[in-house]
Amino acid sequence: MMQEEEEKEQSIFNNSPSKEEAEALLQVSKWTRIISVIGFGLGAYVVVSMLLEGEQKLKAFAATMPGAVGFTYPVVVVGFFIIFFVAALVLYYLYKSSLLLLQGLQQKVMYSYPRPSFILEISLLPCLF
Repeated sequence: MMQEEEEKEQSIFNNSPSKEEAEALLQVSKWTRIISVIGFGLGAYVVVSMLLEGEQKLKAFAATMPGAVGFTYPVVVVGFFIIFFVAALVLYYLYKSSLLLLQGLQQKVMYSYPRPSFILEISLLPCLF
């Protein structure tokens, strides 16, 4: 019984993943990269679509809202930009996590503490608006 407890304690401090874990993490890295690249492609399509006829689409959407008043169109535009930039931020961090996961697998070192720059980027997010 004591040997089992010692083995469990030793396995807690083992930072190198086993072959199966490394393969699973590699698959996760590939899928997150695929999802983020598809998301960036869809985002580029939305940007081009909005550049070509975005004003017409947003005005038509604002007119269909119940209780539409004069300031509905600017609210819809601001809401669209907020949703777009939040989605872009999520896709960016998804792609970055995929790259860091792949880099960690290549180095066989796994870090479990948050990056201070991530906290700084999140705290500066309200400054964009």
